[in-house]
Amino acid sequence: MLTWLFTRPGFIDHLGEVIFTADPGWIAGGLLLAGMVQLLNLWRWYIFLRMVGVHIPTREATGIFFTGLFFNLFLPGAAGGDLVRIAMLKRRGYDIGRSALSVVMDHAAGSVSMILVATTAMAMRHDWLMRDENIAAIAGGIYIYLGAVTFLIILSLIFCAAGVPKRLPSWWPGRASVIELSHAYFECARQWRTTLVAIVVSTVMLVLFFLMFFMAARAYGVNAPVVDFFAMMPTIDIISGLPISLGGLGVRENIFAYLMGRLLDVPEATAAAVSLCGFTMFALWGLPGAILLMVRTGGAPLADAENHERQQAVERAAQRYKGRIILIRYARGKMRWDPAYPAVAARLSRSTRPLLDIGCGMGVLTAYLREVGATQPIVGIELNPRKVKLAQERVAAFYKDATFQQGDAQALPAFQGDVVLLDVLHYLSIDGQKALLEAVADRLPPGGTAMIRTSFRDGSLRYYVTLIEEYAIRLIGWIRGGGCHFPTREEVVAPFEKRGWEVKVEPMWGRTPFNSYLIEVTRPAE
Repeated sequence: MLTWLFTRPGFIDHLGEVIFTADPGWIAGGLLLAGMVQLLNLWRWYIFLRMVGVHIPTREATGIFFTGLFFNLFLPGAAGGDLVRIAMLKRRGYDIGRSALSVVMDHAAGSVSMILVATTAMAMRHDWLMRDENIAAIAGGIYIYLGAVTFLIILSLIFCAAGVPKRLPSWWPGRASVIELSHAYFECARQWRTTLVAIVVSTVMLVLFFLMFFMAARAYGVNAPVVDFFAMMPTIDIISGLPISLGGLGVRENIFAYLMGRLLDVPEATAAAVSLCGFTMFALWGLPGAILLMVRTGGAPLADAENHERQQAVERAAQRYKGRIILIRYARGKMRWDPAYPAVAARLSRSTRPLLDIGCGMGVLTAYLREVGATQPIVGIELNPRKVKLAQERVAAFYKDATFQQGDAQALPAFQGDVVLLDVLHYLSIDGQKALLEAVADRLPPGGTAMIRTSFRDGSLRYYVTLIEEYAIRLIGWIRGGGCHFPTREEVVAPFEKRGWEVKVEPMWGRTPFNSYLIEVTRPAE
């Protein structure tokens, strides 16, 4: 569904124009709410962990929760991360039945909250939802779903109270699990005050979650009353939670576009931007889980003893940004986890030709190359003056023959030598990309090498994940301006293959979900 939406004629261009117009104040408020939602979600699950007898330290439960949250972004439906949580608890020696039960009860509390919030919100705007025949049918389906969930919860309570699970024959499939669930129901009844707290926490969490998307809508100038937005959100949340897409991507955007278009007259690109913005605010809180996962699993090759020297080089290079904690952590993480860095170093660190780094940022690659032994002159070109200043103060001032200047990739200085072009092409128009690739070719001397990283516009799942990530980093302000036009493989290699030069293309996504490729171009020596 994401493919269908994103491949509609003109949709990507329209979305690109809209998505960067968001009001940062509303975005900041939404991010804050997203964090509160996750903390409340953690609290609710911890309540049920204790209730079923899984006495896990708070710190450990927090790590498991956020790791599961990260996996929820890339697994089908809303329960993928729950399986990860159960598996992680089992690996730590906790009973798998009780662990699974804590997750089931967690979702049961969420279902009760959804019933309360959804029926209230939709009932308040029932006539408004019934104005459109198609949306009335969808709303009717949601009413039926909520009624069915309510019926099943009540029926299961009656069955448990009547002792039905214990009277099931021994051959009954899942009999032990059913009996365990009935014990959990009795425990919820016995600790009714704690159960009530969990439901209140869950209800507040759901309200804040809906408000987070409301703030995303306000960020794009959608001035719908909050009660109208709340009337739409149960339909969006319930359908996007079905296990038919990764993290609800594609499904959620289409539902937003359909409902907001028909009920609020919002253009589909704006509605999709609202959906992606809300998802991004929520997904950013999954990053701690990704970090914890990499730390616990080793994640990077640096964990190997044979790479100890490279690890020390990374640390020395990162110290160039000492005193700026965010920058030093960014630089360290970039050098450790980005597979392009060791690939570029392996190919170019022993070269004697000058090196041109197009889109050099704050000079991290230069610092890394110097620390692994590269001695050739390096010239960095960067459009962002703030990053150029950082590179000059932190890198050029420390390393010999390293210079940085503000400049446009479409107006390169005269140069002859090797060229590095990492993650820059897609910011240019198609014509701009062709001109830049020709300019790179013109600057390669005989025997020279160009190393280019980009994502290909190939329609794969990785491509769409990359596209969403690109919009996300623009929303938070790390990248400002520029287009978003990922090239095809043929468009990148054509300027070099027509010259008869050697071109190698290999995947460069490492352990990330992104669609990165490294293109190595070598001009034959004369």
